[in-house]
Amino acid sequence: MSDSHNVTIWDGFTMSLWTFFFFAGLAPEIAFHWFRELSGVTTQHAFVNSSAVISIGLAAYLAFFVSRQCRMAGLNDADAQAKALQVVILALLAFLELPSRGTTFSTQTLLGLMFQSSYIEDPDLRIVIWAVGCCKLTAWAYLYSLILRFHLLGRRQVFSRIPSFFMRHQSSSSSRNSSNTD
Repeated sequence: MSDSHNVTIWDGFTMSLWTFFFFAGLAPEIAFHWFRELSGVTTQHAFVNSSAVISIGLAAYLAFFVSRQCRMAGLNDADAQAKALQVVILALLAFLELPSRGTTFSTQTLLGLMFQSSYIEDPDLRIVIWAVGCCKLTAWAYLYSLILRFHLLGRRQVFSRIPSFFMRHQSSSSSRNSSNTD
């Protein structure tokens, strides 16, 4: 079975939407304030006052998308859910935000803290900020590369082929069953 098909104009449009979502997830606190300013919603009238809605929403949608694509690729429900679980964990890390307190215009994002880490006096805190920031960027880049391969390269099996930590491997379970019968 071929892994790719012709890429259409719709793949380009969809990729541009994914890119918008991924960049919103890269700095969800800034995106949250930008969306709120754009819509003219004040803090007092907002239904939600946290950028976590962006992080959780994007992670949940991406996991749903991966689960659906894995099922379309022929994986059973349990294996598709295992891949989706792994992706939601990576997505929560990729779209993580650790903002500091402040006004809309003085919001410090995790990436901002990384760039200004030379002003942080505690070396242990600097190491934590850089470790978490690098993990976030690595997870973000990996997930974005999966979306790029899916849409721009037409590799429709990309999600079903990602290595999973949560799937049972048939060879190991069948060898356990045969050793238990002996």
